Amino acid sequence: QAHWLMTGSKFRCLTRVLFGGYVFGDQGIFVRRDILQQSGGVPKVPLMEEFELCKALRYHGRIALADSTIITSSRRFFANGVLKTYVLMGRLILLYQLGYSTESLAKSYSKLKSR
Repeated sequence: QAHWLMTGSKFRCLTRVLFGGYVFGDQGIFVRRDILQQSGGVPKVPLMEEFELCKALRYHGRIALADSTIITSSRRFFANGVLKTYVLMGRLILLYQLGYSTESLAKSYSKLKSR
């Protein structure tokens, strides 16, 4: 059952893709093999690998959205509190965009309980 704060998640994801050109891994990223190889593959970083991948893929064309639905688990949100999780994830994205290392961000992210 969705928490009221999570009902806008689909809209937030859509705006992030359309205006920022970024997707998260749990949104399902499909890339042709040749384009993935040309872009250097999935970066080997501890966190934000999908953001790094999206940056590299920009040089090969636009991100398209499939007219499909992917269902992912909300357990991390409920284990840590929905608002607290959104705030932490927003903070991590901001710090990433400000140039903080993915290693330091991964330490903060690891503090979230995973059940």
